[in-house]
Amino acid sequence: MKKRLGPLLLLSLPVAALAGWVFLRYLAPGANGGRDARVLTWLRDPQAHPDWAVQAGQRCPQAAFLIPSDGYIGYLWGDSFRPGHHHQGIDIFGGTQPGQTPVLAAYDGYLTRLPDWKSSVIIRIPSDPLQPGRQIWLYYTHMADPNGNSLIADDFPAGTSERFVSAGSLLGYQGNYSGTPGTPVGVHLHFSIVRDDGEGHFLNELQIANTLDPSPYLGIELNAAHQPAEIPLCPPATAPTPAPASLQRLPTPITPTQPTTPAPTTIPQLTNTTALALPGNVPACLLGGACRLQAELPLDLQPASELPAACQTHFLYLPETQLNRVMSADLCALLNQAPAELKIRTIYRSLEQQKYIYKTSSTANTVAEPGTSQHHSGLAIDFCSLENDCRIGLGSGFEDTAAAAWLRAHAAAYGFIEPYADFEQLRRLLNVQESVLQTVTPAAEHHHWLYLGLALSARWQP
Repeated sequence: MKKRLGPLLLLSLPVAALAGWVFLRYLAPGANGGRDARVLTWLRDPQAHPDWAVQAGQRCPQAAFLIPSDGYIGYLWGDSFRPGHHHQGIDIFGGTQPGQTPVLAAYDGYLTRLPDWKSSVIIRIPSDPLQPGRQIWLYYTHMADPNGNSLIADDFPAGTSERFVSAGSLLGYQGNYSGTPGTPVGVHLHFSIVRDDGEGHFLNELQIANTLDPSPYLGIELNAAHQPAEIPLCPPATAPTPAPASLQRLPTPITPTQPTTPAPTTIPQLTNTTALALPGNVPACLLGGACRLQAELPLDLQPASELPAACQTHFLYLPETQLNRVMSADLCALLNQAPAELKIRTIYRSLEQQKYIYKTSSTANTVAEPGTSQHHSGLAIDFCSLENDCRIGLGSGFEDTAAAAWLRAHAAAYGFIEPYADFEQLRRLLNVQESVLQTVTPAAEHHHWLYLGLALSARWQP
């Protein structure tokens, strides 16, 4: 992905020359809804307009992403800088010199910096918070000085691939590198949301059709076609609309269940599963790989964002993750004792999300067919560890991490088991006698754990 030329010259150029260049660049004054003039006004004296600026790390109401940098959002998604061109993202002007205004990760993901990228990084988001199951990419550029000396954080040298970063991590600093040494642009960050090609690669960011409107992700109207406010800022926080009385509930206390008696030495052959009190309205045949859902289960799903703060720190994708409420207390009890490196990638998946993942996966033999996934129960968790950059699956090495060893030693005490370590034992435990619909490779699923509750996990023989 080549760097695009930015819309402004060096701040050190005379204002009159800069204004003339903007006129020629955009063909006529006001071609972008008056934004050209406001950008010039901001660059002349940012301190005179502090109320124009957004703050790095700020999250607007209802937004999934953090604001990635300080400054004035001068140009929007869809702005036209010349005939036939449409801007693919937003430009945030810090109003400072190169290397002074921090750039932060807007969301958790996996950072790549290609070997020839001097000023750019891209972060892979495996599950779009607004369309879970769809992969997207966040592109950040202009983080270099006029001569192409990088202002990207030292943690991400050229050639970095799939390095996990959490939301709010420092990526670098705003710069003014245009892509051609000696021809700088105004100091700013260009930020865009890039589509995936369906095979795990980002599309060409230079084409607006390959990017997404950032407005719903940042909680600000940033689509030029929608005639947004002159100064793009977070809307004022308002009181949430009350839920209908039939849906209102008191907060669920988060208290761990008490340990049960030690596990017996043998697993009894059970005649029915109702005596086991399988949690959360989940049929045993789904967890035992023997039935296919045709509709969503009637689950009581809880957003992970409702969990206590200490528990939330273990979630990679907090805004969109949901879980079966029946396991919330025991999961938080586990996480409160777990190593800090242990993270959660996925819990609940809808039928539509599983269809997308199955369709786009390059290793479909390790992905459950739609309707058969234990994730449909809201009781299955895909863990990962920062020790190996949160990679999972065959060859990832997750099973060799200290976090995985901690799970194997302690998870059963909180009601969790590793189901594919001994899938036949799970089927016996649940008294599932029907044939398995899809064979699962145990070596590919060491990250996958299942909540059965303490009454059942006490019977599990690792």
